[in-house]
Amino acid sequence: MSMKLPKGSKKAIKRYLKSRFRKEQAKAIMQKTASIYTDFVREAPEPLVMNFLRSKYYGGLSIFAFYEAMERDVDNDVLQEILWCRLNKRS
Repeated sequence: MSMKLPKGSKKAIKRYLKSRFRKEQAKAIMQKTASIYTDFVREAPEPLVMNFLRSKYYGGLSIFAFYEAMERDVDNDVLQEILWCRLNKRS
């Protein structure tokens, strides 16, 4: 069973992929990100805090999953932009 990426992360990652890759490549990277994210969530301990920090925790896992899906070949600036968009929920 696949886990859904957090909305803010999914939107920010899709925006980045759309601006840099062809549709087929972007879709493949997004699927790989979702698969890695599912593995991370299954392996990660459950967060102890049940408030807004919980969403930040899963958002962080999604960014790490994207980093791994890109085979660790992505600039820090890209990761910071995705994180910024996720945290601020910019459209």
